[in-house]
Amino acid sequence: MFGLFGRRKNVEAPLIVVAPDKFKGTMSARDVCAIVGRAIREIMPQATVRLCPMADGGEGTSDILGNRLGLSRQSEYVDDALGRSRPSVYFSNNETVALDSAAVIGLWKIEEGERCPLSSSSYSLGWLVGRLIGDGAKRINLGIGGTATVDCGAGFLQALGARYFMVDGTEIAAPITADRLGDVFSIDFSGLNRHRLRGILRGLADVDVPLAGMLDYAPQKGVASHDMDFLRTGVENFRRAVDEALMPASVETPFAGAGGGLGYALGRVLGCSVEPGAEHILGLYGIFSAEEKPRLIVTGEGCLDSQTLSGKALWTVYREAARHNIPVLGLVGCNRLAELPEGLDVVETEPFLRGQTLNRNRALQTLDVAARQSLAAICARMWG
Repeated sequence: MFGLFGRRKNVEAPLIVVAPDKFKGTMSARDVCAIVGRAIREIMPQATVRLCPMADGGEGTSDILGNRLGLSRQSEYVDDALGRSRPSVYFSNNETVALDSAAVIGLWKIEEGERCPLSSSSYSLGWLVGRLIGDGAKRINLGIGGTATVDCGAGFLQALGARYFMVDGTEIAAPITADRLGDVFSIDFSGLNRHRLRGILRGLADVDVPLAGMLDYAPQKGVASHDMDFLRTGVENFRRAVDEALMPASVETPFAGAGGGLGYALGRVLGCSVEPGAEHILGLYGIFSAEEKPRLIVTGEGCLDSQTLSGKALWTVYREAARHNIPVLGLVGCNRLAELPEGLDVVETEPFLRGQTLNRNRALQTLDVAARQSLAAICARMWG
């Protein structure tokens, strides 16, 4: 372990950047920054430590954007993906807004036994976006990850003015849900002010997958295996109806499958910019554009797996650091990758549980222990 960290003597005050994502369900990115930052300062007091909490377009994105852009926290009741009124938080100064889709229609807002993706809709997210625009918002940064929905953003568009019709001409009532995608025969987008919307909305995606790729994430949202063919048919039918309404036929836009297809609604239908959320936030910190480059970057997330490689924060931080030949330590709850790339060392906190059930307090404690042990070894090797 730590073989990639060669000795670097005579560095009196190295810059160490801490840029982790949240550990989903236990710790926020700010929690992780606080623990790791404290460990570095105690082990190597002469180091300059810069804390840069990360997000990838999912939960926590708006909080970090709000902090970086100087926006105020707002809270109001908005329907969740199942149509139940729930408190939702976003950040705004009236003209600029940072909003997580997950704060409105997030999977985390629905208990596991209540999840029903085919009966869920992104409609309330579109309603809130429309209301914010009506109140004067000129730029809405919309994190589109972590949703409970698989409706291709159909509900989101419906709330903003789209109309859907069955083959007999009957209009599908709002809010449209994923199980109605196969009923859509024609679409009227004339009620959408697409030009205005594309100038206001910017999507921040957590994964870069095509529209069909969203089906890979459907089971973890609660779609049963016997419903997958039904959903797949509905998604393809909706895509074809969109193509017919917007002729010519679509060219696959990046990030279309993010957010249960919200990326498709934003990119293909509205023509909005959709960007990798982690890259956008990393750029706001200017870590790699500053004159002084970090000597070490510490990042992290709850679970390192194949999804991490699709645009998650840890992978984004590592990839950019690798371009500058900066070593990276990844602190993770668990590692599910068989092989790690050069320049990335990973330490798991899971073994420090010693068989105990994971909860927030134990997560904090195990991260503290893992951070201290791994950083002590690294600092000794690099600046010993």
